[in-house]
Amino acid sequence: MLAGVACALLVASNIPFLEGLFRDSRQPWAILAAAGLVCLLGAADDKWDLDWVTKLAGQVLAAVLLAWQGVSLVTPRSTASPCCPAAPR
Repeated sequence: MLAGVACALLVASNIPFLEGLFRDSRQPWAILAAAGLVCLLGAADDKWDLDWVTKLAGQVLAAVLLAWQGVSLVTPRSTASPCCPAAPR
């Protein structure tokens, strides 16, 4: 699955419509690197049965890599959602 994401990013980086995203920012590659780190951590856990502290340290390292490269999660705010009423102003 990680190889599929890597191929998709490689193809997207060569599409003229999207190449500016890859030229002006290293964020897509940081996401791929963090995903690779978590994937390697999972493989190491399968092989050597890592303890929870080591797994947590690896995940924190991947998160620090993402934050260092400026990757952030942005969620859209909806004011018309019935399950989440809008905050009072």
